[in-house]
Amino acid sequence: MANVTDTTRRLPASTLGPTARHPHFRFQDAPAPICPAESLNERDRDGMFTDQFVPLMPYTHQAIYDRTQEPQDVPTVELENDHLIVSVLPGWGGRITRCFDKGGNRELLFENPVLQPANLAIRNAWFSGGIEWNGPLYGHSLLTCSPVYVGRITGPFGPGVRIWEFDRSLETTWQVDLHLDDDSPRLWIRVTVINPNPHAVDYYWWTNIAVPENDRTRVLAPSSGEAVFHDVEQNVLRSSFPHRVDAGEPFDGSYPANYPRADSVFFDLHGCRRPWLAGAEADGRGLLHTSGELLVGRKFFVWGRNPGGRRWTDFLAQPGKGSYIELQAGLKPTQLQTKPLAAGERFTWTECILPLSLEPEAAHGEYEAALTATEAYLDAQLPAEVFAEVESRLSGSEDLPPEVILHRGSSWGGLYETRTGNRLSPGLVFDADPSDGEAPWAAVWRGESMPEDGPVGDWCVLEDWLGPLTQAVEGGKGHWKDHLHLGVAAAEQGDFARAREHLGRSNELQENAFAWMVLGKMAAKNDEIEAAEKAFRQALALEPEDAEIAVTLGTHLQQASRVDDVSTFLASLPAAVREHERILLLEAWVALERRDFARIEAILEREFATIREGEETLSDLWYACALAKEAERRGRELDDAERKAFVKSNHPPDRVDFRMRLA
Repeated sequence: MANVTDTTRRLPASTLGPTARHPHFRFQDAPAPICPAESLNERDRDGMFTDQFVPLMPYTHQAIYDRTQEPQDVPTVELENDHLIVSVLPGWGGRITRCFDKGGNRELLFENPVLQPANLAIRNAWFSGGIEWNGPLYGHSLLTCSPVYVGRITGPFGPGVRIWEFDRSLETTWQVDLHLDDDSPRLWIRVTVINPNPHAVDYYWWTNIAVPENDRTRVLAPSSGEAVFHDVEQNVLRSSFPHRVDAGEPFDGSYPANYPRADSVFFDLHGCRRPWLAGAEADGRGLLHTSGELLVGRKFFVWGRNPGGRRWTDFLAQPGKGSYIELQAGLKPTQLQTKPLAAGERFTWTECILPLSLEPEAAHGEYEAALTATEAYLDAQLPAEVFAEVESRLSGSEDLPPEVILHRGSSWGGLYETRTGNRLSPGLVFDADPSDGEAPWAAVWRGESMPEDGPVGDWCVLEDWLGPLTQAVEGGKGHWKDHLHLGVAAAEQGDFARAREHLGRSNELQENAFAWMVLGKMAAKNDEIEAAEKAFRQALALEPEDAEIAVTLGTHLQQASRVDDVSTFLASLPAAVREHERILLLEAWVALERRDFARIEAILEREFATIREGEETLSDLWYACALAKEAERRGRELDDAERKAFVKSNHPPDRVDFRMRLA
């Protein structure tokens, strides 16, 4: 039988600080349209959204972290039997970081040697490696770097592990039950997502499995000889697979090492006998994933062989130790699609991960023959009737409550149950003590007033949460926090007039930086440049040590190309705030405008922790500095042809080259 252990693992880990205090609104982000090609078929387009934008609220960014990678004892829950050891990190989204096959004496996953956040998720912080649970919105989970609930359960195979949380974006629940097979090295994953609301939601889910990548890693999946490709320029097209003829020089697309840049490849499993996906190494061994038919999507993601892609894999781990690809399974054929989840309904499905062991010549021969060999291996190791029998045994176990809660996540699920009077799920318990951000709302839903003192509280943007605050204001009993929260919600909903009314009243009752920041952001959105600057300066005057406010004001001045004003502003900041890396990038911009190349080069010597996936700020700055120096050397400005030639023949240092596109 399996054993569940609540323990720690000592890992080099970088510090993840508190979440951002100030809201980031949907109106602050530019559209991110996707570009579907005519080659896509009806299945590819069903439920496809036209814009990749994902609203952050009611969450805030997780953008405070470093790159210290100091040894830390990281809380870990381990599920182990005679065949496998599975490690789960409760404090980091319930990520599985390890799945060790004892019989094969090998790790099935890419096990990151460090715990290093980087700016890739909806809320910013994300880390590579293992198995993550991506839902309910497009992209990496909102909770991928947050504590979640983890408990011990008993299922058909004995002790198991349950991972669960309530998501505030769609107000749904998700749970992942992990079971180990008694007879073989098989990890069974039972996923349940529930929509408790009286309305349907468009749901998204992809189980994301990281496996090591090297020159001979090969990805195998049953397909029709075609796949859908989604590149970093947001082009989405259907083309041949594995023989890629759509991306410049033809190549075998089943080998990730052949990809010149980052790419997402979605397999067309329509009509296949069994859904599965595998990653094989040079010796034919690797990982095999299969599932029930609800998971119709299969994908792999590769960073590509360009310098930026290699930089990213090192940056997310350690130099030379970060190469991986992602094998994924989802509810729709591509990640650009959602699946309707009706009011009060649930999706439940079963997945299984097991070691792959093929003869090398079978894994690396002609593609169709490799598929046949892999499917024969799957049928031998896990016959379809055995999968169906286990799935039947697991059915209903998701509604049995956990025996012991080992780690707790947020109290928002419990607050939802208090607000609605309805239990979210018979198998889930949300009994965490409220955090500082949750405590004000716990008071509200106990029938008390929003506390006027203490933490301002997390943000809520749905009317169902705001009713007591609206009643207090309309009854003449509202105080500055009531008006602040109502103003923030109105701003997110796009009602700027109502937002200004509430935020103005909040400031009248107690002047606060939160209200001034929102007023400034709305003014900036309306191109009211002076009003925005005034509001941001008022916020900073109230909280001069707040780096988030300082970055907002400095960026506002930069966007108006006010070099001297930015320089004066930077000089006025406290020393600690001046060391914030986004403040340093503002300083580098000033240095570039003033041709202070030495200062730019000094700033670029440091390692920046929060560069966004796809962001080219550092390489752009390096090129701007290098081109300006070259112009000075020649004693004249370079023309367009000369600039292009210079860029082509000069490459930035690896530390600043995060370009995911081809240079």
